[in-house]
Amino acid sequence: MNKFLPGVIAGLLTATPAYAETPSPEVEVKVDTSLEVMAGLEAAVLDHKVSFPLRPGLSFFNRNLFTGVYSADQDYLSTFHIASLNFNIVDGLDLVTEADLAMPSGEVDPRGGFQYFQQYGYFGMFNYATFSPKGVDVLFITELSYNPMFTKKVGLTANIEVLQDLGENFYNSTQRLRLGTNLGGYKFGPALDLNQATDHGSNETTSKYNAGVFLKKNF
Repeated sequence: MNKFLPGVIAGLLTATPAYAETPSPEVEVKVDTSLEVMAGLEAAVLDHKVSFPLRPGLSFFNRNLFTGVYSADQDYLSTFHIASLNFNIVDGLDLVTEADLAMPSGEVDPRGGFQYFQQYGYFGMFNYATFSPKGVDVLFITELSYNPMFTKKVGLTANIEVLQDLGENFYNSTQRLRLGTNLGGYKFGPALDLNQATDHGSNETTSKYNAGVFLKKNF
C-alpha cells in the first residue's frame, strides 16, 4: 500500500468478492449506498460506498474514493478502490477478505482480517483490522458516529474516522472529521481531513490537512 496515499483507504476505510449466488425472486436484497462530496481548501473528494448481501452470512462491499488535488506539483487525480467480502461470524463480527487498488500507481493490495460494528441508538461504532500478505502492513480503522434526530426529517450528524497504517518502514495516520446538520436525509456541514506520514528510513514526518465543507446522502 502506498505509504503516502493521502487520506484514505478511505476511511478510510471495510468488506470483499466471492462466489455470488443469484438470489431467488422471493428474497428481497437490501442495497445500502452512500455518496459524500467534500470540497476543501487543498482538494475535492468524492467518496462512494455500496454494500449488499450475497447470501445469509455473506455480504459484498465496495468503496471508491476520488481525490482531486488543486496543486500542480502533485498528481491532479488519485483514486482508491476497495472490493471486499464479509463473512459473518457472530452478530457484528465479520471475517474480511478484500482487494485494494490505488491509482494512478496501479498498485493492488490483497488483505484479510476482521471488522466489528455495533449500533447503540443514535451512536454507531465500527472497528476494522486487516493485514497484507505482501509484507509487514497492518491497517486499523476506528469510526464513531452520532446521528440524533429531533424530528423525522431534522437532526444532527457527527462522524470521526481514524485510520492507522503501520508498515515495516512507514507509519501513516489519517483522521476524517465531519460535523453538521441532517435535513431530510441530506447531511452537510464543516469537514476536516488530517494526514501524518512517517518514513522510518529517513525518520521524516510530513503532515497535511484539508479543511472544507461536505454533503452526504444515504440511499
